[in-house]
Amino acid sequence: MTPRDRLNAAAVRVTAADPDTIGFWLARHRETEGLSADELAAKLRTDARGLALVALCATPRPEAFAADSAMIANRCGVDGSVLVNVLRQEQSLSAWANPSGSRAATEAGWLIAAHDADQPPPGDADDPDPA
Repeated sequence: MTPRDRLNAAAVRVTAADPDTIGFWLARHRETEGLSADELAAKLRTDARGLALVALCATPRPEAFAADSAMIANRCGVDGSVLVNVLRQEQSLSAWANPSGSRAATEAGWLIAAHDADQPPPGDADDPDPA
């Protein structure tokens, strides 16, 4: 392992503990999906250097998430749509796991499920007789 390889691995490892860095969310994603660092780099369409660069970046601000994410992806040479999906997935999972807990969970926001069909209220006349 070259000194550069060790430095890249250290950047990914150290940032994994800080939710203010993308490295935190990437580490969560690796754990969630059971990915190695090389597999995550391939998913982001980058190499170990690109993975280290993106891990060192600050977590995108909620009020500027799209702009921050696009700038980070462009600068670090990663696939922006994959990066956004990874961040949103892990932030949402964190929010569900810790609804009133950590700052990371409260800043992550919530996903809301919706559907097209109107549901009749419980006990509506169209409901079959429960007895």
